[in-house]
Amino acid sequence: MEKKAQHPTLSARTRWRMRAVEILYEAESRSAEVAKVLTERADRMAADPDGVQQLPPYAVTLARGVDEHRLELDQILNSASQGWSVARMAPVDRNVLRVGLFEIRHVDEVDTPVAIKEAMKVASTIGSTDDPSFVNGVLHRAQFIDYVEDPEPAGDVPKVEPVLDEETPGADEPTVSAILDEEVSPELKAEGDHVSAAGSSSADGFEDDFEFDTDIDLGDFHGESRDSDRDDR
Repeated sequence: MEKKAQHPTLSARTRWRMRAVEILYEAESRSAEVAKVLTERADRMAADPDGVQQLPPYAVTLARGVDEHRLELDQILNSASQGWSVARMAPVDRNVLRVGLFEIRHVDEVDTPVAIKEAMKVASTIGSTDDPSFVNGVLHRAQFIDYVEDPEPAGDVPKVEPVLDEETPGADEPTVSAILDEEVSPELKAEGDHVSAAGSSSADGFEDDFEFDTDIDLGDFHGESRDSDRDDR
């Protein structure tokens, strides 16, 4: 897919959201930590005397926030996407959704309708399709879904002994539990206790000047389109 032309009327904050998506995509595509990508980009920008001398603070906030809450965001997006897992989405699309959902859940000064509208702008500019309705639908449903930190808590699993009848081989043999429950001589128990003891051990105000890095071709961001995913299904 060819790189889309940058929209000339995008606000500064919209472009900062796009920069956050770009940072997250780079980290994902390189299997690198987001913090490492942020440091590298900041160093490059500081070394360029003719360019902007720092990353937009709000873009940094969004990238770090998404990284910190990745499990939460992906769990909710998986539920809200109704059959489209986050892993199957085009790379840019899933990071657009992550940024939008992070704003909905963790940025108090951004209203939910604003966060959804901004995510749609970003998706229509650099996403895998010009139609942002997918982003709109997923984020609209996601706002009503709660995060379950431990969806399947591990409880005490009861011990169940096999039931043997008279015709089952080994029915007359004592069970493991029966053997372990037999009385142990005091001398042997004291020796076992000795061995066990011995073996134990204890944003705003940033200059409105923005350009995408040319090191990354946004045209490579998109992967397969959702249409091709539907064909696979």
